[in-house]
Amino acid sequence: MISAHLKSYGTWEEDLLNQTGDFLKQYPDMTFLDLGCNVGVYTIFAGKLGIKVVSVDPVGNNLILLSKSVHAGRFAENVTLVLNAVSDEYKTVIVDIPKENIGGAHIVNDIKPEVSVHKAETILLDDLVPYIGTNNVFIKNGC
Repeated sequence: MISAHLKSYGTWEEDLLNQTGDFLKQYPDMTFLDLGCNVGVYTIFAGKLGIKVVSVDPVGNNLILLSKSVHAGRFAENVTLVLNAVSDEYKTVIVDIPKENIGGAHIVNDIKPEVSVHKAETILLDDLVPYIGTNNVFIKNGC
């Protein structure tokens, strides 16, 4: 869905991206923490601004696509990708990945037969601290 929208319109959540960009430009030494980064619209935007980015997603295919975009855009040195879900405890979760919308992936309590299911391990926000490296952090939560 996001990729199709980007292809058709050239942007996604343009107003929110612009607000985020205006804020990040005021604090160029900030780290942008993109939780539930999906295919990385916000990661790419912040990375292209030269902001340090840590992007977390439980869906490996999302991070593969994002990695390709980051390398094609030549700002890989600004971005750290983390394959996990984030929780307040360590556990294994079930990720419901709709067949026609990988971007609609979300954590579920039960398995439905019409969706693709993936398991992911959770980490705590504290586990991301070593990747931050700055005093200030902007957290975007994709949930």
